[in-house]
Amino acid sequence: MRVRGTAAESAAFVQRPDHRLRQVRYGKAGLGADPAAMMGHEGGVIMTIIPLARAPYPAMSSPLLERIRIATIAAPDIAAIESLYSTWLDQTVRERGRVPAQLAASWGAPDAAGRPYVLLATDPHPDVFIRVVETDAVPGYRAMTTWGWNAIEIIIDDIDALYARLSDSPFEFIGLPASLGVRYPSIHAMQVKGPAEDVLYLTTETGDRAASSLPLPGGLVGRPFIMVAAGPDIAAMREWWTSHFNMLPRDINTSMSTLTRKAQNATADAQFTISLVYLH
Repeated sequence: MRVRGTAAESAAFVQRPDHRLRQVRYGKAGLGADPAAMMGHEGGVIMTIIPLARAPYPAMSSPLLERIRIATIAAPDIAAIESLYSTWLDQTVRERGRVPAQLAASWGAPDAAGRPYVLLATDPHPDVFIRVVETDAVPGYRAMTTWGWNAIEIIIDDIDALYARLSDSPFEFIGLPASLGVRYPSIHAMQVKGPAEDVLYLTTETGDRAASSLPLPGGLVGRPFIMVAAGPDIAAMREWWTSHFNMLPRDINTSMSTLTRKAQNATADAQFTISLVYLH
């Protein structure tokens, strides 16, 4: 989706050394079987996202994806996630139901059919959802240690106000409010983890929002605008998304993510590769 002529939504990918990864498989009851770009692995990993700066677009045909509409969380206790997100992140229940068989099949997870789900959204963006689906608990599963879809990034308005609010919440802070650094000093983010090992990046533009690549939040908590995935071959992942959906790739860069190093018990000098593909 393009907002004010800038790229506002994207997917971010990270590649990790194989010896630092532990694969988790949910089987047929799992949610969201990974496409070819995920190399058949599933799970949840987190990685630092670098929002896009304003840049000219290369000439290319129309994208096949235009907006992130739903981000899905798999949780053993969907009531706990519903309560947490509604109380602390201004989410409102928009729909309840059970996963249709056709939808479960499209995920490559046929045994998810019939599982309870709930759709949540904020009032400023009632058509962009966080979907929470009941799934079996995976013994020993920890966020940021496996390949596959791993985090949701949500645009917010005031990071200091939301930090103060969440300081009294059950969310675990895994990254405190901070600037993204020299390249994006006015973009600030923090990271939290919920009871299902669900990881959220909460990101705001503290500078000129009219000139920013980030979408407008519309309220203290806005909507998902970046999805994060991890895998063994970042070039192959990036190529899969750009070739199948006509998304625009960014360069592959080296990152020394503190969050990732801590989650992986990696050495202080451990490096990971990161890239972005984004919508037009």
